[in-house]
Amino acid sequence: MDAQDELAAILGREVDLVDRGAVEERARTGSGAGTSSSTQGRSMWRDDPLLLDMLLAAGHARDHVGGLSRDAFLASKLHRDAVTRPT
Repeated sequence: MDAQDELAAILGREVDLVDRGAVEERARTGSGAGTSSSTQGRSMWRDDPLLLDMLLAAGHARDHVGGLSRDAFLASKLHRDAVTRPT
């Protein structure tokens, strides 16, 4: 079972995992996959703050559960509520 499947099993819903480096690159350059465009679409510039917010939230979630075993995480409603949000 890979990390995405394991997280989906813990949360009881499908999840998407993203590469941290790709998100950081996107937030820094405002472009995806190492490409750049001087004519970004009107809505594309709004993606950058959203991606940065997602990256920061993921870091906070990681900090909240650092050192916890899977069983300890599942047993702790406090930790589960701190890092998961229902869709």
